[in-house]
Amino acid sequence: MNNDLLIAIQQAAKQKVMMNQNHPLAYVMKAFFAGVYLTLAGVVSLYISQNFAGEASALGKLLNALIFGVGLVIIIMMKAELATSNMMFLTSGVLQKSIRTTQGLKVLGLCTLGNLIGCLFTAGLLSLSTPYQAINHDALLYTTVASKVFKPVAVMIVDAILANILVNIAVIGQMRL
Repeated sequence: MNNDLLIAIQQAAKQKVMMNQNHPLAYVMKAFFAGVYLTLAGVVSLYISQNFAGEASALGKLLNALIFGVGLVIIIMMKAELATSNMMFLTSGVLQKSIRTTQGLKVLGLCTLGNLIGCLFTAGLLSLSTPYQAINHDALLYTTVASKVFKPVAVMIVDAILANILVNIAVIGQMRL
């Protein structure tokens, strides 16, 4: 990683801490909306995958991945706060001594909480919408959620680390543009 990129990451970590200190509600709302955008992208990707290509087909899997990725693009474009990318920013800020560990943990905790509330709020709204009124156990959304909830903890952790790496590759790529 070049020096300019490390400086930009440190500055981003400092800005997140400052916003959290000066405008905590605004910060949590940015995190809330990241949860909304990610949930909508995830549900739309699963819906399109199942209904237009068939979830087991190669095209269905490709569409699922591409459309879900749009959620990350939206989060970046809307300057929302996502816990996975903040793990990189805040860890780097702590390691480079531009923020304190307690500051980083506080920001990460509020961001994670905002993401979770945004996801749950959106899922609640979607559960009341027409396409999800009669969801059955064979629906891709149902089977996907069930497969994630019942994974062994070690597999969940490895999957989370790999997903975090992919998100951070995208975020660093955006920063380099």
